[in-house]
Amino acid sequence: MPIKITLSPPDAPIPIEAIGNTPQEAWRLAGQMANIGAVKECGNPECKSKEIHPSCRQAEKTDGGSFDKFAIECAVCGSNLGLGLNKEGGGLFLKWGEEWWIRKPKSD
Repeated sequence: MPIKITLSPPDAPIPIEAIGNTPQEAWRLAGQMANIGAVKECGNPECKSKEIHPSCRQAEKTDGGSFDKFAIECAVCGSNLGLGLNKEGGGLFLKWGEEWWIRKPKSD
């Protein structure tokens, strides 16, 4: 029987639930994603919008390959906070010390 752990309060911009087939699996997933659910607003000090959403885009490596870049992105100003990807199991996590990339306004 699946086990669900809700990690975010009801009004969270990105509600996160961890679902596993065993208590250990659900707990492991919850542990990986708990700090992602704690992000409540854009990290741009000039924005602070609550309109944030999951983002995934393909980015190019310097050696010519590509990879998926996972992030939390602000719908208002376009700033984003990069997420890490576990090498095994594919879980996402918020990197310690990671800072928001702040989109600079285009100059005329």
